[in-house]
Amino acid sequence: MINLHGLTYVRLGTRDIDAAARYAADILGLQFVRRDGGWVYLRSDGCDHTLV
Repeated sequence: MINLHGLTYVRLGTRDIDAAARYAADILGLQFVRRDGGWVYLRSDGCDHTLV
């Protein structure tokens, strides 16, 4: 078994990017960084982004 200590970046696919971004911000507490084409970048710490 792998002992996971942390993740650096995660990319998730979704059919409804706006709903996914709202969920990430409202429920998970991530901060919106930018939207670039069909991608939304959010962060949870001092990194440029944590979730795309």
